[in-house]
Amino acid sequence: MNIDKLKKPNLLKLAFLIFPKMAENIKKNKCATCGGKIGKFKNELSKQEYSISGMCQKCQDKVFN
Repeated sequence: MNIDKLKKPNLLKLAFLIFPKMAENIKKNKCATCGGKIGKFKNELSKQEYSISGMCQKCQDKVFN
């Protein structure tokens, strides 16, 4: 998955204003949560979640499973 084609989260959301490191990670095309590579997503729902939270698939799995 080309990271440039993914819709990025709105960095003006309160969570990103409170935790600026998360916003910095997103700006660097990294996971907002762990700071790692974004990588591939399992499905469209996971891609949509990235556009909301900035979490990679691995972090989404930890949070939602």
